[in-house]
Amino acid sequence: MGLTEDELTFYDAITKDENIFKVDGMSDKKLIEIVKDLSDTIRKNISIDWYNKESVQAQMRKSIRNTDIRLNIQKMLQN
Repeated sequence: MGLTEDELTFYDAITKDENIFKVDGMSDKKLIEIVKDLSDTIRKNISIDWYNKESVQAQMRKSIRNTDIRLNIQKMLQN
């Protein structure tokens, strides 16, 4: 699949719910794209104290939300 260990862990967690593939427009290829983008976003925004600092957590949520918007994830899940 061409995923890193972290991406594969994320992919496995998401695909535990088999309904993910019932989402209109969702394919294995699209899901891999989403996993790679979200993993990259998290990797770029994580810091040593991300768990304890509210401002860092807020930035992480914002970055993930922006990735969701860019990939139209919410729109796909609503269909």
